[in-house]
Amino acid sequence: EFERYKIECDILRHSENDAETLETLLEKYKNFPKPMDRLEEQFYLWWKSLVYYGKETQNLDCFIKALQITKPKYSLDVIDEYKLLSINEIEIIFSIATKEYDAGRHQSAKKRMNYLARYVRKYTENNIKNHFMPVLLFYLSGYEEDDGNYEREFELAEEGLMFLREGVRLANLSNLLFNKAFALAKMGYKKEAKELFMQCLSVEETQGLKITKSKTIESIKHSLGEDFIKFS
Repeated sequence: EFERYKIECDILRHSENDAETLETLLEKYKNFPKPMDRLEEQFYLWWKSLVYYGKETQNLDCFIKALQITKPKYSLDVIDEYKLLSINEIEIIFSIATKEYDAGRHQSAKKRMNYLARYVRKYTENNIKNHFMPVLLFYLSGYEEDDGNYEREFELAEEGLMFLREGVRLANLSNLLFNKAFALAKMGYKKEAKELFMQCLSVEETQGLKITKSKTIESIKHSLGEDFIKFS
């Protein structure tokens, strides 16, 4: 069990883009001498779905099958208000929602993501809240941006930043700063938006994210105009 757990840790540490290495690790995980239990099988199917998503043979059914190992009645069309979810189940539902949105099922994706946010807010401990809420709120604020609901985007980005401050978790700080700034710009608060955009760029520079910073600048220019902020 410990040896399989070590492989699981290796899988979690690898980037989703490193598909060849992940495929090798997943097959090693699956073909370990001891058969997988239900939770191990769920973990395997979830990551297998992430690796193969986007290929011609892949669809959301693989994510649903992974979740149905522990939640047999779960489906794309019925979102039950479960009051007990494991970390893996939260991760899988999150994956389903993001893939749904990519596939154009926007309303279903938003409903599923909002359900997750409600669940995490109400039923989880602070360390889990601080882990999941910034990511959930980043996606939800982005969905509201796509719909032109900039006031709601602002509220969700602000809430996400609150969780980041409490949890001292900086992974999504620049993303949420960007969404909050974008919402302010669209609502007409240009001065405040420019200040937040500069904070966002400073965070990315501090974290050594040169490519990300460059993409952020291009995104600002593309969305709000070349002269919105003067970049040297």
